[in-house]
Amino acid sequence: MKSITQAKFSTYEKRAISILVLLQFTLVLDFMVMAPLGAVLMPTFGIAPQQFSLLVASYALSACFSGFFSSGFADSFERKKYLTWIYLGFLAGTFSCAVANSYETLLAARMITGLFGGIIASLIQTLITDIFPEGKRGQVIGFTQISFGFCQAFALPIALYFSNRWSWHAPFLMVVALGILLLGYILVELRPIRDHLALQKHEGHWTTLGRLLRTESNRWGFLGTLIMTLGGYLLMPFTSAYNVNNLGMDIQMLPYFYLCCGVSVILMAPSLGKIADRVGNFRVYVFGVFIAAGMALFYTQLTQANFALMTATNILVFLGFFSIIIPFQSMVTRLPSPGQRAGFMSITASLQQLGGGISVLIAGSIITKDAAGKLQNFPRIGYALAAILAASFFVTRKINSRLR
Repeated sequence: MKSITQAKFSTYEKRAISILVLLQFTLVLDFMVMAPLGAVLMPTFGIAPQQFSLLVASYALSACFSGFFSSGFADSFERKKYLTWIYLGFLAGTFSCAVANSYETLLAARMITGLFGGIIASLIQTLITDIFPEGKRGQVIGFTQISFGFCQAFALPIALYFSNRWSWHAPFLMVVALGILLLGYILVELRPIRDHLALQKHEGHWTTLGRLLRTESNRWGFLGTLIMTLGGYLLMPFTSAYNVNNLGMDIQMLPYFYLCCGVSVILMAPSLGKIADRVGNFRVYVFGVFIAAGMALFYTQLTQANFALMTATNILVFLGFFSIIIPFQSMVTRLPSPGQRAGFMSITASLQQLGGGISVLIAGSIITKDAAGKLQNFPRIGYALAAILAASFFVTRKINSRLR
């Protein structure tokens, strides 16, 4: 394997990275924009936190279904053509969110969007493995995670501005406009990928799915993915409400909070990918588990804090989580054979969505609001997160031992 100092990217690889980053960006923005819109959607539709958590989770659960179902045939298509049609479906679903006029229609639109979004999430991981050798994947995964930071720092404040200026429909139209431009870029710059087609066995959907599930190393990857992502969404949907209603943050400071956290992710994610490629994925992963668990326990116990403490704590939580996500994803790319790659990634993306959806529903069932609008039982989120990360550590250690 080349060292990180030797892992230079070609011109085409740089263009491919930009496509992957932009794909991830539109997916993340479409999903993340729901959290800050909760302050508008709950009073607009007259819904409770539990109904809002279902609105967020519906995307993830729908994406879980589509990712699992598509795993049996995902390797049967040329990658570029497959991505193009699925991304068109994603944009159509997002547009349906923009024109929804009731809680029920928005819920249905989120489910439609999730059907296609789940497959795209798996295709991003598949393309990383198809295009880049193992010694570069950690760095590429780190680059794709920059999209989360850009959403936090720039896209969410802009989306909220559009929402305040026009209506809550506007952020979804923004995603559609960006997606149309990206689709044109994909059609021009991405090369067709067909090598995997020669490795295909002519068998039915369920036979292919069964073969994926029977492979022991695949099963460890699936289990690790599910457990890891169970903890990933416990804090996210209610962080802004907790900061404002419980810790006393001025709501006008929320854009600056997102800006600081987002810029930190932009700076840290590529570096974490380089470090993981250099010193080993599992070492970085273990560091991330301790940081994420410790800071989450500290943050969820706070009863009051100033802006600097809230921001610094959340940045450290992000440091922990991205130190988990980037090396873990790099590790699991080594588990499937080339002929099973897209199918494997479809199931892992499906399990990521399932874990995220269950996580949001768990958080919604734990947290309640008192008469003053403060969130109750928030420390329990920290305990649950620490327990999930502990379980994730033992499974990932098993995966690492199998890879070695």
